[in-house]
Amino acid sequence: MKTNEYLDAVKSIHSIESDYRLAKVLGVTCSAISNYRNRGTVMDATTALRVAELLNKPPLAVIADTEIERARRPEVKKTWMRYALGVALGITGFGMASAPAPADARPASAVYYVKSGRQKKQALGLMADSLMKIITPPPGTCQGRP
Repeated sequence: MKTNEYLDAVKSIHSIESDYRLAKVLGVTCSAISNYRNRGTVMDATTALRVAELLNKPPLAVIADTEIERARRPEVKKTWMRYALGVALGITGFGMASAPAPADARPASAVYYVKSGRQKKQALGLMADSLMKIITPPPGTCQGRP
């Protein structure tokens, strides 16, 4: 789903009449809703989490959808699409519990501060690459199991 579809779903399920009220429920400004609707701006992760709560959907599914919508590089979009499919199928982590993490994988608690748009794109690319290393089972195995 895209941002506007999520916004419409929240409005429909919770009987919200106006975008003004939707903005209040989501905890964003009216101009943010206007930007989502008219300029093609994509929700940030915090708004995506709130939408997931309101729709009773897995938060990672909504975040993955927003990242698919935001992605410009085909390989980044493909990574998020693959992850979204796994979340939809209930295979979150693609067998991560049974497969050891690669030696060069960064810890999940790492926090990155990204200042510019170019750095943000590079960071997203690195995160997608790291995610692929974690979620891709070793060759000849099924979800990391021999």
